[in-house]
Amino acid sequence: MAIIEKKAGRLKTPFSYLFYGILEENWPKICQKICGLYKIEPSDIVILKGEESKGKKAEISIEQVRDLVHFINLTPFGEKKFAFIFGADKISLPAANAMLKILEEPPKDATLILFSESKNILPTIISRCLGINFQEKHEEKGDLAESEKIIQSDFTDASKQIEKIVKEERIAEFLDEIETLLLRELEKSQKVEICRLIKFVIITRKNIKQNANPRLALEALVLKIKEQ
Repeated sequence: MAIIEKKAGRLKTPFSYLFYGILEENWPKICQKICGLYKIEPSDIVILKGEESKGKKAEISIEQVRDLVHFINLTPFGEKKFAFIFGADKISLPAANAMLKILEEPPKDATLILFSESKNILPTIISRCLGINFQEKHEEKGDLAESEKIIQSDFTDASKQIEKIVKEERIAEFLDEIETLLLRELEKSQKVEICRLIKFVIITRKNIKQNANPRLALEALVLKIKEQ
């Protein structure tokens, strides 16, 4: 569970989280580890998971989410509240819509963590969470030289390389590399500025999906990173 200790340090940042690439059998172990690291009171913990009803497959309902929102907005007994949501891919559409605001702007004393074995999750959920891939192959992800080179080069050269990335339709790959690069920096320094940049990566990905000009969006992202 050493990887949990390594990644749990990010939970100090003001986001909701999506942990994916983790087998379902390990979700309770991770929750227990996180609660131990942060010394969370049992009364400040809530767990959501899909419930079967009327022969339908298990899903997280809007009623469960309403109870969650009520719980999250209450003052914690300790320093912080945690909500663990098992099976983010089982959140129904009405439940997801009811959850969006609390995911995007959780109270300062609350953290929401969603679990899934895959990223087969509603886009509206993904866009409001900081996604963290726990698969070991992601931890050993290869060369980030291209993204680092773009960030370190002057803007004229960076713009040319971004144009090439867009033409070759490697936008998603480039954004993943930038996010991984920033997450590595976050592990080292825990600076609030890096958290904001990660949030901007998420916003950039969302804007491009909503038909923003990809080259301009990537250039704006690179410029923002260069400013830090």
